[in-house]
Amino acid sequence: MDFWGNITVVNPTQGHMKITPLRLVIASQERPVQGISFHRKSFEGGSFDRISLMGNTKEDYELRFRFLEGNPPLGDGELWLSSDNRPGEFSVPIRFPST
Repeated sequence: MDFWGNITVVNPTQGHMKITPLRLVIASQERPVQGISFHRKSFEGGSFDRISLMGNTKEDYELRFRFLEGNPPLGDGELWLSSDNRPGEFSVPIRFPST
């Protein structure tokens, strides 16, 4: 089962940046995910487990999540990420459709 949404990733720094998705948390519980991938909107084909942006750039992506059949995510949560140009992990809010 696949869910996806459009995102814009911005690198406001002067340096190169690599971003890696780590885990998905919904309702304060980590959700098992079969895969998370980025698909660049300006490039046909290919998916990326990690993205890389040059300094002072932005890029549009489809962010795709794969789950086991019959176990869809519901509601609001957080996607936890890491970046090589900042310490630790950080999260961004995410919303899955409710049934």
